[in-house]
Amino acid sequence: MSNNLLIFIGEGIQFDLESTVSAIKKIDGVTDLVEREGPGAIFECTYKKNGDSTILRLSKDLLDISIDRVDELSLSLVLSLQEVIDQPLSVVDTGYSFHINLEGIKSFQDLQSRIENFEFEE
Repeated sequence: MSNNLLIFIGEGIQFDLESTVSAIKKIDGVTDLVEREGPGAIFECTYKKNGDSTILRLSKDLLDISIDRVDELSLSLVLSLQEVIDQPLSVVDTGYSFHINLEGIKSFQDLQSRIENFEFEE
């Protein structure tokens, strides 16, 4: 089973639905936007770049955004989210191999380096 990414503001802090969806819509490559009712994600879209795609979901409780996979495409989307959402974000993979505060990270290389060199504090 592959890992996914979870993006959040802070423990127990919710995203604002309207401003978050509005911000996500500004990201170049976002398509197939769907707002839902019922269990699971309240909002979902596809992110496409260079012939590849991944899925982004905003959880119904508004506590996190999930992105399918952990790869260059999904990390590119993480950086785009930090650019359009006006709050410092953090990202963790579902395998719990890293937990990165995105504040101040401006490039894919910087994010990748922080992930590769990440060590949990004891």
